[in-house]
Amino acid sequence: MIEMADMLIRGVGFMGIVGSVAGPILFLVVIRPALSATGGDGPNEEIGRRIARACLASGLLLASATAGAVFLVGAAVTPEGSSLWDLALVKRLLFDTAHGNILLLRTAGAIAMVFLFRFLALYPASPHLWGATTCVALLTLTTFPLSGHAAALPTREIFAMTVDGLHLLGVTAWIGGLFHLRLLLGSLARDPVTIAIAVRRFSPFALGSAGLIIATGLINTLHYLGSLTALFGTPYGLTLVAKLLLLIPLLTFGAVNFLILRPALQHTKQHDDPLLRRLTTTMQGELGLGLVILLLVGALTALPYAAEDSPDTGDLAPVFSWLTPRWPQFSSPTAKLVWEQKLAQKASPSPVRPAEVIAYSEFNHQWAGAFVLVMGLLCLLHAFRPHIAWARAWPLTLIGLSIFLFFRNDPGVWPLGPISFWHSLTIADALQHRLYVVLVAALGIVEWLGQTGRIRRTWWTYIFPGICVIGSLMLFLHAHGAGGLERADSLVHIQHVVMGTLGLLAGVSRWLELRVQGGDRFYGKLWGLFVTLLGLFLFLFFRRQ
Repeated sequence: MIEMADMLIRGVGFMGIVGSVAGPILFLVVIRPALSATGGDGPNEEIGRRIARACLASGLLLASATAGAVFLVGAAVTPEGSSLWDLALVKRLLFDTAHGNILLLRTAGAIAMVFLFRFLALYPASPHLWGATTCVALLTLTTFPLSGHAAALPTREIFAMTVDGLHLLGVTAWIGGLFHLRLLLGSLARDPVTIAIAVRRFSPFALGSAGLIIATGLINTLHYLGSLTALFGTPYGLTLVAKLLLLIPLLTFGAVNFLILRPALQHTKQHDDPLLRRLTTTMQGELGLGLVILLLVGALTALPYAAEDSPDTGDLAPVFSWLTPRWPQFSSPTAKLVWEQKLAQKASPSPVRPAEVIAYSEFNHQWAGAFVLVMGLLCLLHAFRPHIAWARAWPLTLIGLSIFLFFRNDPGVWPLGPISFWHSLTIADALQHRLYVVLVAALGIVEWLGQTGRIRRTWWTYIFPGICVIGSLMLFLHAHGAGGLERADSLVHIQHVVMGTLGLLAGVSRWLELRVQGGDRFYGKLWGLFVTLLGLFLFLFFRRQ
């Protein structure tokens, strides 16, 4: 649980620093020159105030994430079963270790930025205040490479930290700049000429940032992978592959903006021009993908890098063996037998899971995958043939899945096990599984009401893709231990990374489908494709041994 919280806190911290640093850079390099070029210095203060407020929110996000990281430090060193922190030990970790010192510096930087952005919101015309805030934000950004994988390298760590810093700076300029530019589109909506100039100035800026990201990313790959086979043979390598897969549509959106929309916007004179709406759509796509990638970066920094994790990754045969399709089980051990085996395992010092327990778990995953596969095929059919009314019934498969999970999740719990329903609500794992069942059923019902037009599409529409993204990110750190590829726990982790990657792509595609809602249903087809692949993987490839 601490590992998953650490991943989310790291991802939120990256979002906070990216939003904080990008605001002043965007205002000084793009927005203010664009306003000056149109002779419209009047809106400078109002736009500067809006950017300062957005940066203030980002600074608070960073401060919260840093406080969460400090809390995790305390939780990690607290003895199991104890409700009180060893304050003396936590103090030593924060003040007498490099990681603790960096956390304290980051905390001080975040607090300083919050105060400076507050002053900027009050006095947005002060160039000295903008300059001081930019310097503090950049200094705070440098604390991230100081506590990353680069600092743990045995050699050339200073060079690696510099590359990490440049990589993060490129991400900040591109994704963070998009965040603030998208927020400002509302302020500039009645001034299409200024929008055109701002986009024209920002596009080469973003293009250079993308080039910096790619160059430094290649260098980091050489540092952290150790070998090419580690790209597909370790959780770190496969998580990096997931990041690269998400980078492809991100670069595609950027290319559309740069090569198509940017030149066309030069002739835009009306605020309701379709080009402006298309620009908004592509920027939303870029920004959504960028934020998901930042969360994925949180998972990457929480995983041991490949060269450290598995030095024996020269042979990918175990991976290919595990990722070979096979027919699912058509029978399962009884719940009573599995429950008895679990009780016996608790009484035994052996950490080896009984074969019956493994077979029961495989059956559950594989046939849950069958429900997901049917849902994906229905989504594809609906995307390609929207006139087929019954294809819209794909959310009902979630209700079927929830019923299946209700019976199969816990072999020792009612209705199949000896533990009563009410008593099961006092058991943490059983209660968690029951809540998952309720969540899946609720999502199915709400999506079905939306598909049939009984509920108007509002904010609830994005709950489903949001859960897809968050749940998929958690799979990246649903660890079963680290080790070489001969270890089953490492291979299970690799399966989780594959499922997490497909889940991320499905969630992002669904989000884009809801945002764009174009006539060709392109994103709906992608959503159906990735859900189908996820179901197919669970149905034919998943295994525990």
